[in-house]
Amino acid sequence: RGGSRAGPGRATLSSLDMTKKHYEQWKGRNSFMCGGRLMFGAMAHQLGITVFLMLITWGTFLALVVPLLEHSILVTLSFMLFGTQMTSLLATALTDPGILPRRPPSAVVESMPMQMKEKMHYCPTCHIIKPPRTKHCRICNNCVQEFDHHCPWVGNCIGVRNYRFFLPFIISTVLSTLFVLIVSLYAFLTNTGGIYHDLSDDEDVQTVLRVLALVLTFWTFLLTSLVGALTFFHCSLMCMGQTTNEFVKGARARRKAQAQAGSTGGLAAADGNAPQGQATGPVLPPAPIPTPGKFFTSAWRNCCTPMIPSALPHMHLYPTTEDQMQDLNAAMEAIQSLQTAVQELDGSNA
Repeated sequence: RGGSRAGPGRATLSSLDMTKKHYEQWKGRNSFMCGGRLMFGAMAHQLGITVFLMLITWGTFLALVVPLLEHSILVTLSFMLFGTQMTSLLATALTDPGILPRRPPSAVVESMPMQMKEKMHYCPTCHIIKPPRTKHCRICNNCVQEFDHHCPWVGNCIGVRNYRFFLPFIISTVLSTLFVLIVSLYAFLTNTGGIYHDLSDDEDVQTVLRVLALVLTFWTFLLTSLVGALTFFHCSLMCMGQTTNEFVKGARARRKAQAQAGSTGGLAAADGNAPQGQATGPVLPPAPIPTPGKFFTSAWRNCCTPMIPSALPHMHLYPTTEDQMQDLNAAMEAIQSLQTAVQELDGSNA
């Protein structure tokens, strides 16, 4: 790669600094480790909190609750669930969610009226034309393809590339907390000493262990309720073929239309047609209808189809002339999109 780096007097084709690695000139709020080989979201410390809570919960369960029952199968199931949960968590946090790299600003596009920029879905921060279902995350400060939401517990955005790991993470979390809940409650109710009965005849020790089992029961009940509701919500979204962002935007648009209905004489039909002589009110966006077919289609597309390649360069490497050409191509695409937007506006005004 040494031949592709620019020397001190070499003219550059883009805003990339050829003397710095990609992660060293990254403008998003992501954090990096291992010289740019590991890329985290904007809230990497939240991932540490999640891992800490998982270790405390599983550690307490394996060290103090499982020995009360003396069933080896519980240890096997615990490590299986913990391994699935931790693997899917780290995969969600460390996988590029579908970030689109920034491009240098184009003077032609930047000088356009705001109406045209909105028409062509232009991001003024990343200086790119956003593809459908793409949103700029204000937390990570990146444009993410098929943006679902920014998850604080994994410290990363959830998008087209890591949703396949996020869904197994929340499902495995529900199964794990439900498993710990049932076993801890059983250990509390049965009042068996297990291996601790042979180590100590002190009833106070047995009481403390049973109280810890009860505390773990309440803690995992809370987690099961919250994460279970989140899992049900995402399954509902898959039945509607939507992301969280699309669901929230649609619900907000319907509330806004209903709020304006009183001052404009009622809601208009979804197709924009109103009876003759009747005032046309705001159009109420139709609510999506959940169907089992959409659920299986979404599940297959999100979890079973090959993952799309990342649009980001290798962060631990230096920029190349190929990276510079991508900047130029992005500028040409922006100009072409500008021409299309102008034609559409002229057609709508005609």
